[in-house]
Parts: sequence; C-alpha cells; structure tokens
Amino acid sequence: MMLPCLRGLLTSGCLILTVGLCGCGDNTQIPNPPSYGSAEGKDIAVLIEDFNEHKANARRASELFVQPARDLKKYDGYSYDLSGSPTVSGDKATATVKVRTDEGTDKGTVEWSFVKVGNKWKIQAAPLP
Repeated sequence: MMLPCLRGLLTSGCLILTVGLCGCGDNTQIPNPPSYGSAEGKDIAVLIEDFNEHKANARRASELFVQPARDLKKYDGYSYDLSGSPTVSGDKATATVKVRTDEGTDKGTVEWSFVKVGNKWKIQAAPLP
C-alpha cells in the first residue's frame, strides 16, 4: 500500500515531467502569412482562390475573366495556387500559378495575366500546362 504523501509526490513528478516534455507553449512560432508583394498582389491571390471555388460554376467563373471565357470545363479538374508574389505594373499583372489535379498530382506551373477593371482584378489569360 502506497503512503498518501508518496502517491502525491509521484503524481506531481509525473505532471512536471509531462509538462516539461510537452512544453508550455511559450516558444510556439506562428508562421508569417504570405505577403504577396503588395495589397494588389493579395487581391490577385484572392481572385485565384475565388476561381478555385467557382470553377465548376460557368456563370460565376466567367465573371472572373476580363472577357467571358470559353470552354471553362477544361479548368474544372484542376486546382490553382499562387506561387510567389504577383508582378504588378499599374492595371496589369502577371503571376506564376501552380496547377494540380484535384487529386493532388502536380501538373506544373504557368504564367497567368490579369487586368484591373474598375477597382477589381480580372483574369486576362489563364493557360494550362
């Protein structure tokens, strides 16, 4: 039979060891979010994410292009991620976009171009690899 003070000492020791091994969270490093180079670059990143979200809806996806895009079905089986920061010059921009199948197979990178219409960025050209 274990003495009550010995049991408390053993429990306290286990607790201290557990906290010591797990850490207290003081050294937690939160990664910096991507900067996208500028607020304009962030807007282009959001546009690419919107395209990912709406690529299967022809009407919504078409609204993201400068001119209504033809054959939007070709984009449907892929996902698109901004790679690096867009290059913005006035109301025009380009960005490197990583293309993957929806299952995650890397298909390569391509350069997309964008134009600012009013106060909104739109896709001017979105080639596939």
